[in-house]
Amino acid sequence: MTPSRRKALINSAAVMAALGPLGSAIRAQDAAKFPTRPVRIVLGFAPGGGADIFGRAVTAKLSAAWGQSVVIENRPGASGMIGAEMVAKAAPDGYTLYLSVPNSHYLGPHLMKAPYDAIRDFTPITMGVQFPMICVVGNSVPVSTMQELVAYAKANRGKLTFASTGIGSIQQIGGEVFNSLTGAQVTHVAYKGSAPAILDVIAGNVTMSFDTSTGATAHIKAGKLKPLAVLSGKRMSSLPDVPTTAEVGFPGFELSAWYGFHGPAGMPKAIVDRIQQDIAVAMQLPDVRDKLLGMGAEIVGNTSDEFKTFFERDYAKMGQVVKEVGLKAE
Repeated sequence: MTPSRRKALINSAAVMAALGPLGSAIRAQDAAKFPTRPVRIVLGFAPGGGADIFGRAVTAKLSAAWGQSVVIENRPGASGMIGAEMVAKAAPDGYTLYLSVPNSHYLGPHLMKAPYDAIRDFTPITMGVQFPMICVVGNSVPVSTMQELVAYAKANRGKLTFASTGIGSIQQIGGEVFNSLTGAQVTHVAYKGSAPAILDVIAGNVTMSFDTSTGATAHIKAGKLKPLAVLSGKRMSSLPDVPTTAEVGFPGFELSAWYGFHGPAGMPKAIVDRIQQDIAVAMQLPDVRDKLLGMGAEIVGNTSDEFKTFFERDYAKMGQVVKEVGLKAE
């Protein structure tokens, strides 16, 4: 940064501080005008997965409401951390956001040296949706229940595989907890997104997956996947015949995921609040709401402060799970 640019920024900050309430009103006016150009929402996974489907449903409504193009930019790799790094380094003006997931924000960073600090380098905007994970197998796998899967895995120790969206992903956590609870030795296979992972389960190239309800539900309803259990305390209304893990003999084996929105650290509160409110409205529009509920999602749309509290608590909690399971980068 040049001395003249630095001086201009300091002078601008001093003026806004001196204005006090008037400065806040000016910032609010800027938020009311936002956006005045296209907005980019980065997603760290391949197209076609649950996060991608969710993001496109919401961004279509934001684009219509804002009168500006709002585009999803897929940057898969490293459990979403490649895309997250791009956003962490972007200008904190609201025009580059990250469609965040547990993989990139509190699982991957506990396993690998992340190129960012998941708490300090981002501004939490809102949790969009929360949803349970589902244990699924392909139709070629000769099991129909969780108990049969456990017996099959033990009889074929070291020969079965489970798919995930990358090292440190919520899907990998599911598989590793399954191994820990059952004594099975199902081998992890990492992909760059839910869509290619699930397609390989369907094709029979991988035995199973602990995937999100958003990524798996459509394939289950189409008869392409067999659901064995929902990793939740209660059954899903969209898949009422699928038992919970507690019902099939694994009480406490519960795992949920979420999709949210983060921006770079230092975003103006007025801009954050504007984006959060518009996302919350978009998710309640009938067609978007029906799509999300049909995917088994619970619509949240909480405030930035609420999301921050949840995120920091679960960041610490997932770090403990990683330690207990003995999960390490491969």
